[in-house]
Amino acid sequence: MAGRIRAHDWSSTPLGARESWSDRLTLMVEQVLANPLVATLACGPAHVLIYNDAASRLYGDRHPSALGRPLPDSFPEGWATVAPYYARALAGETVRVVGQPLDTRGEGAATEVFDALLVPVREADGRVAHVHMTGIEIAGGLRSEVRRRESEALLAAAFESVPAGVAAIDTGGRVVLANAEFRRFLPTGVIPSRDPERGSRWRAWTGQGDRLDPCDYPGARALRGERAIPGQDMLYTDDDGREIWTNVVAVPTFGRAGQVNGLVSVISDIDERKRSAEALRQGEAWLVGQKEAFQAAMNGAPLEASLDILIRTAIEQAGDGRRCAFYIADLEGKALRHVVGMPEAYALCVDDFAISPESLACGLAVARGEPVITPDVADEPRWAPWLRMARDVDDRGCWSFPVETTAGKLVGSFAMYFREPRQPTRRDRDMAAALTQTAAIIISHHHETEERAQAEQALRASEERLIGFGEASSDVLWIRHAETLQWVYLTPAFEAIYGLGREAALRGDNMAGWLNLILPEDREHALANIRRVLGGERVDFEYRIRRPGDGAVRRLRNTDFPMRDATGAVRWLGGVGRDITEERETAERMEVLVAELQHRTRNLLGVVKSLFQETMRRSDTLATFNERFGERLDALARVNALLARSGQPGITIGELVHAALDALGGGTIGERIRLEGPEVKLRSSVVQTLALALHELATNARKYGALATERGRLAVTWSVREAEEGARLVVDWTERGGPPLESRTEPGGYGRELIEQALPYALKARTHYTLGETGVHCSIDLPLAKVPIAKMSLAERPPREGGRS
Repeated sequence: MAGRIRAHDWSSTPLGARESWSDRLTLMVEQVLANPLVATLACGPAHVLIYNDAASRLYGDRHPSALGRPLPDSFPEGWATVAPYYARALAGETVRVVGQPLDTRGEGAATEVFDALLVPVREADGRVAHVHMTGIEIAGGLRSEVRRRESEALLAAAFESVPAGVAAIDTGGRVVLANAEFRRFLPTGVIPSRDPERGSRWRAWTGQGDRLDPCDYPGARALRGERAIPGQDMLYTDDDGREIWTNVVAVPTFGRAGQVNGLVSVISDIDERKRSAEALRQGEAWLVGQKEAFQAAMNGAPLEASLDILIRTAIEQAGDGRRCAFYIADLEGKALRHVVGMPEAYALCVDDFAISPESLACGLAVARGEPVITPDVADEPRWAPWLRMARDVDDRGCWSFPVETTAGKLVGSFAMYFREPRQPTRRDRDMAAALTQTAAIIISHHHETEERAQAEQALRASEERLIGFGEASSDVLWIRHAETLQWVYLTPAFEAIYGLGREAALRGDNMAGWLNLILPEDREHALANIRRVLGGERVDFEYRIRRPGDGAVRRLRNTDFPMRDATGAVRWLGGVGRDITEERETAERMEVLVAELQHRTRNLLGVVKSLFQETMRRSDTLATFNERFGERLDALARVNALLARSGQPGITIGELVHAALDALGGGTIGERIRLEGPEVKLRSSVVQTLALALHELATNARKYGALATERGRLAVTWSVREAEEGARLVVDWTERGGPPLESRTEPGGYGRELIEQALPYALKARTHYTLGETGVHCSIDLPLAKVPIAKMSLAERPPREGGRS
């Protein structure tokens, strides 16, 4: 039936596909299949039928079509009879039905008679969803009882045809008249209390379970004048050693004087009925124990607590002093560990017991996957090293049974121990089968619970690490649901980057809220990349946002990637976002600086080459060349030091003039120098050439001009004037009080040529140079090109193609 249930198309029934069944329904189906008695499960309001192998044998032609169908549809003849019982069970009542005739085969007559127990099955929310029925067929016992009653009614007419044993007995306890059935039980013709030869074959117990003394047997009581009605249940052992349950009735007969002159006795064979009733009682007790064990497991009780319930149930049912224990296999299936049942000292000795074909008892049973029966451990060579331990706990017989799940996995073993050598009966094996099947379900549930707990613990630890990483990260991390595109996780860095709190960002349709923060011209670009991630790609892209708090435009770079579930489908979208505004601006500034450096290097090399050539041409000695060339290189070096100031604004004309004069000791004669003019920034392309011109003017003034005498004065002024072609810088160099013109030894040439020829050519300057009686007057008028003002910051520029800018 387990195979049929697995193969059945449950999606077409009210129960739905098997994968959608609740844990409790699945567990109850396992319980029904494990039950050796007739067991069914009527599921839901429609009473959809699930049943085991024992039930299938009763259903005749209705099997297997009854599986998965409503019970009323499969058994319309009997439904009217049992419907009230199922209604009571669905209302929450445990219903016991005794001696109910039923037509289970559709033959038109109630050919089977059942005792049944209907138990409500509740789902996790407490509602009764299903009804579990366990039944025992008792037709044979009832028929025997009917025959006995009929024969008693016809005793006078057909003494020998009575199915019960009937006899007349004298006061000596000897049979006077008896039918064949009676002599089957008393072949010597003497009642048990008077028969020293066979009296021990009869046993009886009181209601409290004490052994009944032979003087209180029914025949002995009748000879004392007592009526032994309704009779005493007695266990008789026949010549083949078979134990038969009987019911013995004895009634005294009296003479005319009122004295006891004999008795009439009736012996009824009630073995089948008795054993059926006992099986039902044990089945009920087993179901109660099984249910209690299942409930304990479902409620999270430790494994040993759930299995201990099974052990107690088995010991109570056996009632012969046996001991039972469960052992569980490790995850590798290499060793067994004691769970419950045996003393602690014994458990310590057998823990890590090897599972191997060379092992014994439980280790061998699990290795082979079949029971290992050792009637007497003293006779088994494998037990030799363990005999002392067995004697310590008074063990002689040991039966070991593997615990195997329905999936065929061996998860442990069950053992029974006896104080005397013993072979198992069929009932013992049936009990072991029921115990191991139930234990397999509980152990499997335990393993699943442990694995789930470990997985959940690992998941929580992983989540805590992720949250800790996310909380500390300066980048924003997020996770979106693939279907709704809504954020389900967002780190605190979001507020620092986007200028919006997490709570506000997660409120409402947060996907729409995120898009609203993106500049309109970048939204489609961002959405297109989200669609690529939904398709399974990993993407890097850039976009710009406008922060709602301060209105600042920030450039962001996202790395988004798909997150898949166990089936491989994209379930979530993960993302890491970084504010790259400053990074991008720094990169672009570096690009400009590198280009500027290359430009300046080319210019500097050109200037140095020109200086070298001109100085060499105008120097008549190497010493003169060295002096002049060195001074001019120093001037260039000072200018380049100013140009190389990282992160500083452009050089002003005032800084350039100060640098030229300070290099010649201008600080010591500052009272004779007047510098005046506004702060005017110069283009880097004009600085080197203009600095060389100022160096030549300053050098000549120091050596030959106004700064060469104590009375000399120098005034350098500058201003900006507007012209048709744009703003222009006008520098005026005026010397007074210098040496007379005729006394100067100033060499002519390079400085004046630089001012009058190089500046107009290189800088589009207009120059005027006059050498007067008391000093030089020079004016330099050069254009100040306007620096275009950018219409947007670097952050506001749209991303270039490919997501980079």
